Amino acid sequence: MELMRYVIEDRGHPKRLLVLLHGHDSSECEAVALGPLVDPAQRYLVVGLRAPLPHGTGRASWYENGPSGPIPTSFESAGELVATAVKGICQERHLEAEETVIVGFSQGASVAMAVALEPSCPVPAGVVSLNGFFPEVDGLELDWGRSGLLHVLVVHGRNDDIVPVDFGRDLAETLRDHGSRVTYVETDAGHQLTVEGVAAVRDWLAALPKPAEDQH
Repeated sequence: MELMRYVIEDRGHPKRLLVLLHGHDSSECEAVALGPLVDPAQRYLVVGLRAPLPHGTGRASWYENGPSGPIPTSFESAGELVATAVKGICQERHLEAEETVIVGFSQGASVAMAVALEPSCPVPAGVVSLNGFFPEVDGLELDWGRSGLLHVLVVHGRNDDIVPVDFGRDLAETLRDHGSRVTYVETDAGHQLTVEGVAAVRDWLAALPKPAEDQH
């Protein structure tokens, strides 16, 4: 399996890992720029991961699409790469994988949700879907039983013409039905993250229960 490229914004003395997954035709540098905006208190080690499929100069995508949606092998490979990268970074920086928060935009959001529900991965402390969706992928094994342990923020623009808002609403409803603690925020935006969306992520992260070691 190839190594995943990433950039780290190292600030303060973080107790948690904040993993940022960019969207289609974007980059890890654009993703990591969100870190200071949503974590001004520097509680997190901020990491932007680069998707595995080159898509123009300096840009990439997470998986290939076929006639009926994501190609299963391509989608599963993306999730495995993210899970492996998270494990490696946590070991290197002496952080707990269970305290990781994964934030994804569009394609990145679908991969984030797959990793959160992957049976062999630790359950993350939280997951954020920004203008995202959860695609139906043939053969993808998910552990919906762990969804009751998930804190999830879903932010979606009602004027999104790439990923219609119904995808975000359906994602939030499905997660709630399976017991996840879901916060849903709908904005007037299109397929982009606005000031309102950034504020929603910042406030949600600040309200997320602190790491276990801080609660003693």
